[in-house]
Amino acid sequence: MSLDDTGLTLWELKKKPLALLVAVKASGLVVAGLPADAQAPFLALSKTLASWWPGREPAPQAIYDSEFRACLERYETFEPAAKMQPALNAAYVQMGALLKAAPKSLPAEIYEIDATHFQQLLRAAAKSGRLPIAQLDARLKSLLENSKQKWPELVARAERMSWVKSAPWGKLDKRLRALASLADLGAASSWTDVGGRPALRIELDGTARIAMLTPDEIEALRVVVPNVVVAPLDMGGE
Repeated sequence: MSLDDTGLTLWELKKKPLALLVAVKASGLVVAGLPADAQAPFLALSKTLASWWPGREPAPQAIYDSEFRACLERYETFEPAAKMQPALNAAYVQMGALLKAAPKSLPAEIYEIDATHFQQLLRAAAKSGRLPIAQLDARLKSLLENSKQKWPELVARAERMSWVKSAPWGKLDKRLRALASLADLGAASSWTDVGGRPALRIELDGTARIAMLTPDEIEALRVVVPNVVVAPLDMGGE
């Protein structure tokens, strides 16, 4: 199943608004290239939408009238407009995902947002974040495969994923890339003792990888997957 197929499956998921959660996270990558003041309304929209489920507050129309309109107004005053277009597209997709979770709650223009726009957002996010398409696809599949978990657990899994611009994955060697791929899916990382030496342990859903790394390898891994722990603990307890 390709990224577009995975995106379509997410978009059509009915019981939980995973598409909304992913749209919020993906939008952060797309918006990151804007100046801080230009980012502000888009980040405010994403923050509101990130906490909307399961309480369903504020009302979708209130979000449209406040946070979403603020994005439209900022777009109208930004130059060049083309630079902000991806961020505005992302805002529309988030509202479209909100509409799917709360049908008949938003103006007609939002009904035009469909799975194709969501798929385009995913690809834009991968490009902005320097994330390989295959890795983003694996990330989304991880969320789908665990969609029966309670909502706080799904949110926590998504939070552990690296929704920030990273160094190019292509600079990692095969061993480090395998570690990064697992860590990027929301794995927990820690340091363990192997023969009296610190070793990095990355574990997710019963799959664990343990590796002894040099300081340079640790740094190379962290610039691609920032959620990996910073430095080994004092294994001797001194």
